[in-house]
Amino acid sequence: FGIYAFCIETKQQRFIAILVPFLFVQIYTIRFSRFAANVDLGSMYFVLACIFALYLWADRKTLWLLVISAINFGMAIGAKYIICVFAIPVALYICIQERRSSMRPLLVFAAWGAIFGLYWYIRNFILTGNPVHPFATGLFGFYDWNEADMISQMQALSVERIPRNLL
Repeated sequence: FGIYAFCIETKQQRFIAILVPFLFVQIYTIRFSRFAANVDLGSMYFVLACIFALYLWADRKTLWLLVISAINFGMAIGAKYIICVFAIPVALYICIQERRSSMRPLLVFAAWGAIFGLYWYIRNFILTGNPVHPFATGLFGFYDWNEADMISQMQALSVERIPRNLL
């Protein structure tokens, strides 16, 4: 529904708006991993909602759209650590769209994103002493896994991959 709404909002023809989500779910990686990679797909949908709301915010400059974008981003970073990589391009986009020295939109985005995203990092820190557990064990140490467990897990992940495709 979100992709359809984005297409309609960006003045695409209704046929395109219906076709794009259908094609999206037909991507082999999406179809192959939809049952095994629920967190990954959920994070992707939160990122798409973040981008959609940012796009609308850039057009309309209403604060609530920026807040919705930040909430979606916060939910995504709370679910998957790797989403934090997108913080830099999102921050740059907000700064470019603002075109003035006001840092308020960026601070609003960061605050709302933190409110909805940092819970899991704080929880991990309280439970394990490592906010990004099971990663960064060299910095924070091991909790319920030891070094041999980590090596075994990484070897298992390297064997079970999604088959290569054009994407």
